[in-house]
Amino acid sequence: MSVPLYAFKIELKEIKPKIWRKFFVPSDVSLAMFHEAIQQVMGWLNYHFYSYKLSGVEYLNPDPHGLLSEIPNTKEIDLKKVKLYEFYPYFESNFEYLYDFGDGWTHRLKVIDTDYTPLNSDLIFGCLAGARRCPIEDCGGTRGYYEVLKILADKNHEEYEDTLIWAPEGYDPEKFDLKAVNNRLMLVQIKYTLRQIDTQATKMLVDLMIKQ
Repeated sequence: MSVPLYAFKIELKEIKPKIWRKFFVPSDVSLAMFHEAIQQVMGWLNYHFYSYKLSGVEYLNPDPHGLLSEIPNTKEIDLKKVKLYEFYPYFESNFEYLYDFGDGWTHRLKVIDTDYTPLNSDLIFGCLAGARRCPIEDCGGTRGYYEVLKILADKNHEEYEDTLIWAPEGYDPEKFDLKAVNNRLMLVQIKYTLRQIDTQATKMLVDLMIKQ
């Protein structure tokens, strides 16, 4: 039996013009792998902490130092062990994804289909559309992002050359490369598939041992 695919629209809050994507993933993907898919869809580099926020409660991986447990409205869970479909009852509420607690990039997630059928039946991860490139990592949040854009738009700005060197090569805030996004998502699909195969093989081995 095939796993239903969930399709989402994701957009970065507090940024105009909007930076957004439409994409789909298997409903049984873990929240940790959903994070990996979002990273590839948006174009982030995946080296900061992240969390999900639903109905006013923030869900994040356990903090080994115990510093997060005292923060109001937070719940520590192993995001590798929680499936996306387990959050289904909360999808119609305020569903957000937070990346980089320092810069504070908040993404709004909206479910657009809970039984999506892709044109290519071999794809279970994919990006359908989008607009604009995501901000540069560690640019200082929304305020820093607008400042970077201001500098890059003015070749006579005293910080133009330094910012140009610091920014990713060929950085164009208006460019969205759908093909590149889907190429990156293919790596996530391969990882997901290998884990599914490993899980099935383990189950078969356990069943065989029980029968013996």
